[in-house]
Amino acid sequence: MILDAKLLMSDAQSMIHTTAATYASSSVVDLGVASPNIGAGEPIFANCRVGTAFGGSASTTWSFKLQHSASESTGYTDLLTYSATTYTNLTAGKKIFNQSLPVTCSRYVKMLYTMAGSATSAGTVDAWLSLEHNDSSI
Repeated sequence: MILDAKLLMSDAQSMIHTTAATYASSSVVDLGVASPNIGAGEPIFANCRVGTAFGGSASTTWSFKLQHSASESTGYTDLLTYSATTYTNLTAGKKIFNQSLPVTCSRYVKMLYTMAGSATSAGTVDAWLSLEHNDSSI
């Protein structure tokens, strides 16, 4: 499958951090119109996967959210979530989610990664939109 770079939110984005915080994906996807009506026709799938296995403190957890907004810079709300999990569950190639976008999706879409705990010493994440269910493009 060919992957359009404009549909990529995170490409091997490093999750190495020393401070508990929330980190946004390196890119925001612009679906082009205010109400894209995703439900009409072929579904669009949100994909998020661990690239390089996570490492760090055993007490550190990560949660993952796909968010959307009518504005590129503010007002994001959750579309899809993956509950907090320890780094031991975030092994290389692990699919965090592969789900179709809801019909009511807004124009701008991004990922949000939240770390709770002390530190992560290794790990990358890939996140993208595609027309393929169970897509493993990257």
